[in-house]
Amino acid sequence: MPVPFLGNSVKGWTSSKLITVITQTIVNFQNVQLSKNYSAQINAQPMPAWKVNRKPEEQRTWRWWELIIIQPNLNLKHDDKVVIGPRTFVIQEGSDWSESGFQGYEAIEDYTS
Repeated sequence: MPVPFLGNSVKGWTSSKLITVITQTIVNFQNVQLSKNYSAQINAQPMPAWKVNRKPEEQRTWRWWELIIIQPNLNLKHDDKVVIGPRTFVIQEGSDWSESGFQGYEAIEDYTS
């Protein structure tokens, strides 16, 4: 049984933004960062306290965010960075909802940038 397509419904929660995705790869024993710009429908909101309280104790003070992204060619992985306006997020976990028309991610705000 196919899952329902929610991409059009989720668009009501998102806004169109230009985002930059920074990925890290190893080339010739060197860490290389590659960045690429995307135009995507995105919703970034602070993670609710009840979800943060389920994280390991040492991670509860981090600034956790939930990202909903509608961009078919974008599959983020752990440690990928997403720059949205003045904020940079580091992806910690992703949920593949591509059959439903969107991707969900848990991210922390990058304090180093």
